[in-house]
Amino acid sequence: MKILKKTGLFLLDFVEVWMPTIALAIIFVAFILNVVSRYVFRSPINACYELCLAGLVWTLLLSAPYAVRTKTNVAFTLLYDKAGAATQLVMRLIGNAFLLFCLIKMFYPCLDWVLFMHRKRTSVLKIRYDILFFPFVVFNALDIFHFTVDIVRDLIKGIKAITGKEPLAAQHHSPLGDTEEAPAGQAEALEGGTQQ
Repeated sequence: MKILKKTGLFLLDFVEVWMPTIALAIIFVAFILNVVSRYVFRSPINACYELCLAGLVWTLLLSAPYAVRTKTNVAFTLLYDKAGAATQLVMRLIGNAFLLFCLIKMFYPCLDWVLFMHRKRTSVLKIRYDILFFPFVVFNALDIFHFTVDIVRDLIKGIKAITGKEPLAAQHHSPLGDTEEAPAGQAEALEGGTQQ
């Protein structure tokens, strides 16, 4: 089981970290090459522009699920941080369920559109559009996976809290986006109890 978990985490890191890093490196090299060719040799390279656009699409769409997995995405938590642990759990479940529903609903139409785009190619490098936009399908699938995992974890927490096996602890978000359990006194204060 450990080998399977390590393999899964390696594959997730490869798709969500290393592939966007490689795409970002390609953007950087193509951008520098284009700047040099434009301003030094007075002859811009159109292929560099296409590489920058393709790299940007791949970087953004493949790295976004990593932010969801590590909870470092932008979150507006003004009301969430003021709520008690049970309300936070319900808010997370509703929000994640809504996003999961939307992602599942749009998965097939997006896949269908990306596969349809195999007929078109970029003007300079002749990259097929289905290859260019396939990271959106990967983005969609990985986010479906991550939101499903989050929902299952929250349901397990809720069941444990209802049965009395484990109390709920309020969570707060640090300025860096990390989700942490609130200290015991702060958790009680958030739930409306008294601080010790």
